[in-house]
Amino acid sequence: MHSALYSQTSDGLSENMTTNYLSPFLFTNTLLPLMTTTSRLPDADVRIVNLTSVVHARPKNPRFDSLEALNASFGDDGMTLYGKLHRLGYTKLATMLYSKELQKRLDADNVPIIVTSPHPGTFLTARKYSFAAEGCNTVVGRFPGGSILIFLMRYLLPPVSQSGDASVFAAASPEVRKRAGEFKGAYLMPVGKITPSSADAQNPQLARELWETSEKQLAALGL
Repeated sequence: MHSALYSQTSDGLSENMTTNYLSPFLFTNTLLPLMTTTSRLPDADVRIVNLTSVVHARPKNPRFDSLEALNASFGDDGMTLYGKLHRLGYTKLATMLYSKELQKRLDADNVPIIVTSPHPGTFLTARKYSFAAEGCNTVVGRFPGGSILIFLMRYLLPPVSQSGDASVFAAASPEVRKRAGEFKGAYLMPVGKITPSSADAQNPQLARELWETSEKQLAALGL
C-alpha cells in the first residue's frame, strides 16, 4: 500500500508504516504462540509469508530507533513519485528486517517455522495504472513517445491473474519445506527464486532496533 499523501493515524503513527508493517508485526506476534504449538505437531508445516518489494532497497541510511524514524516522510508530504516510492520502500525494508529477526528468534528456540519475504512481481493493477500514469506525466512524459508507456505496459507486464503466484509458492510449495535451511528468512523474487536483498535488509543491528522500537510503540498504545 502506498498512500497518495503522507498521513498519520489518530495515534500519531505513519499510515504507510502502520498498514504495511506494524499491523502485520502485531498480528503475527499475537498468533505466534499458537503457530509455535502447531508447528510441533506431527507432519506440521507452518510458514509465515511477509510480502515485500524490490523498492526495499531505495531508502538510504535508514533508522528505526524511534517513533520519529518510523514516521519518516522523506521530506515529502505530497504526491510526488519520489516520496511514494521511498515511503513504500521504507515499510518494505522494515518488513524484511522483521522477517529476518523473527526467523533468527524462531531458530534459536528450535521452532520449525519458515519465514519468507517474497516480492510478488509487477502487475498493471488499477492502482498501479494510476501510479504509472502519474510517472508518465511527471518524468517519462517529458521525452518523445513517453505517453505510450502505459500502452506498452499492458502488453509487457504479466496478467494480474498471476499476481498471487509468488505468495502461493512461499506458503504452500513442498520445495520450501524440502529446502527449509535455504528458504528460512529468504528474500524471494518471482517465482520462488532465493535472491540477495539489500545490505540494509541484512543488517542485524537494524533488525533488533526495529523490533525494540516496534514493541515500545505498541506497548505505549496498550497493545
